[in-house]
Amino acid sequence: MYMRLKNGGWKNVITSDEAWFYLRTCRGKREVQYISREQKRCDAAVFESVAHPQGIMVWVDLTANGPTKPIVIEPKAKICSSYYVNKVLKPFLRDTRRLYPSNDYIFHQDSAPAHRAKPTLLFLTEQKVSFIEPE
Repeated sequence: MYMRLKNGGWKNVITSDEAWFYLRTCRGKREVQYISREQKRCDAAVFESVAHPQGIMVWVDLTANGPTKPIVIEPKAKICSSYYVNKVLKPFLRDTRRLYPSNDYIFHQDSAPAHRAKPTLLFLTEQKVSFIEPE
């Protein structure tokens, strides 16, 4: 890995992840405190939390050449290999050509089940994507 990334090779790495973004509402609030072992309850800040906030999942990536377009995951979608390949990776690869026209990048993703599934890895291999193997 070091040999691939030394001498500026890191500039060709695309790393990706997905995150939830929550929309706050005023119903179902509760108070929550996060207290470390060294902290007293009276000194800890109190946060309002919503029991079941509405949210969206967004898949994004970071590159030295800039980001590709964020991909919003469909509500209640099951992120299996098929969904990940068709709804995330295919649009991502189309947009990646804009940032890396000579296809000289290394793709990094975490080891989520859909990311390390055999059909996903086969798709990346067939598309001639250089990627970091999941552990």
